[in-house]
Amino acid sequence: MKFKLPKWSFLRYLYASYLSLLLINIVTFNAISQSDSAFGGLLAGKLQVVGIFLVPLVLSIFISVFTMAAFAGINYSLCFSLPLALGIAFYSGALTTMPDRVMNGLGLGNYQASEIALDNDYCEKNPPAVLALTQACAIQNAHVIWSLGETLVLRLPGDKGMQVQIPFRHVKAIVRKQE
Repeated sequence: MKFKLPKWSFLRYLYASYLSLLLINIVTFNAISQSDSAFGGLLAGKLQVVGIFLVPLVLSIFISVFTMAAFAGINYSLCFSLPLALGIAFYSGALTTMPDRVMNGLGLGNYQASEIALDNDYCEKNPPAVLALTQACAIQNAHVIWSLGETLVLRLPGDKGMQVQIPFRHVKAIVRKQE
């Protein structure tokens, strides 16, 4: 049986399938790393291993079959693989945690600070009692939400979970906890 294809047409197919499988593998590894936080609290024991590893892998194999079935070329492979890869990303929660990770990685916010040292002038002007300042005019164990711009936004420790905005001109230093 001859299909009368050009001499090196299999290379075009290999390129199209390689690119789509590369996209799927990138999304799969991202989904596996994110599925621990998605399933970690819901499943226990051996079911947790199934939820963390097998569900994203089975989905990626399913998607790979669809992307490899696009024999028409790279355009059709990308049309199949991109929406399905985004489906995996939405399923795993990778896109919902990405802003938090980016903010933390850039040091703009979403990190735990062991101490925030404030200017002595700020402490002398009777700051709110809810800040629970130490004798050295510092806030202990606060969660920094945003540290760019004119104000420092942080969540105070304790059960209340209050958010506080402090003008950045009164902040001397922020000591981050090592992760």
